[in-house]
Order: sequence, then structure tokens, then C-alpha cells
Amino acid sequence: MAQPVLLPIRLDLPALRAQAASGAMPALLRDLLSVPARRTVRPSGDGADESELWRRLAPLSADEQHEVLLNLVCTHVAEVLGHAGADSIEVGRAFKELGFDSLTAVELRNRLNTATGLRLPATLVFDYPTPVVIARQLRSELAEAYQGATLSVSPPAPPVRARSPLMTSPSRSWR
Repeated sequence: MAQPVLLPIRLDLPALRAQAASGAMPALLRDLLSVPARRTVRPSGDGADESELWRRLAPLSADEQHEVLLNLVCTHVAEVLGHAGADSIEVGRAFKELGFDSLTAVELRNRLNTATGLRLPATLVFDYPTPVVIARQLRSELAEAYQGATLSVSPPAPPVRARSPLMTSPSRSWR
């Protein structure tokens, strides 16, 4: 095993910071600089930068949105775990019971970041322990990210029944 060696060198810190900000920091130098994580700011409701997922969810009812997001989560869970498809995932079962560890948790988080356009925490599967809970959280975060826009349409009003021409007064219908 090699012994560590102290090596005095000059570093171009502005260039290293630029590399770190772009995500191209060499692994050997990654711990030298602490670069704050950038949070993505979303537009509020003008629709200029809406994600495809958002456009799919917006016209749906709350239950339909939950189903779409649950299917999205289960699809990615199945891919991370190497399962055949989303149907093989028990939605109420804890991620730990499904076989998640820290590496698979980060992989799922990365996939969901890409799919939703959100910046989710690395501890996502530990903070929200089942696919159902994550789907609920995604819906909440999408609503916050696109505040001002309508996340779900209100449920449709019950249909108005046409009055029969035979019924001239309500009292006749009771006979």
C-alpha cells in the first residue's frame, strides 16, 4: 500500500471553482472546494418553463394525478431494483423492505429528479418511506414549484338532469 505524500502545488482556484460549478470537478480535487448546491428557481405560473410532466398533470383530477405520479415512482423503483415493471412493486411497502440501500436510494432520487425537474434530497427514500408517500410528496413539491398555476382542476359539478316534458311540477314525480 502506498504512503500519502505532501506535495506543494499551485492551484488555479477560480478555474477549479468554475469546474466545480459545472459539475466537471476531477474526483481527486473534489474535496478541496466546497461549492454550495444550487437550487433551481421555477417560474411561478406563467407557463414559460413548465415541464412535460406538469403539462400532463395539470388537467387531471387529484386522484388521477396521484395515480400518474405513483406509476412514475413505481416505474423508477422497478428499474433501480431490476424488476420487470411497475406492477411488481408493492406501493405500500417500505423501501428498506423492497431492498433499498443508500446507493439505490440516490439512484432513485436522481431518476426522479430527471423525471420531475425537481431537486429532491438524497435522503428521499428515508424521509418518505413508501412509493405512495413519495408520490404524495412529489405532487406537493410540483404544486409549490409551479405555484400560481392550477395543479388540479376542481371536480366537475354533478350533471344537471334535464327535466322531462312529462313532469310539469316536482310534486308529480312523487306519484
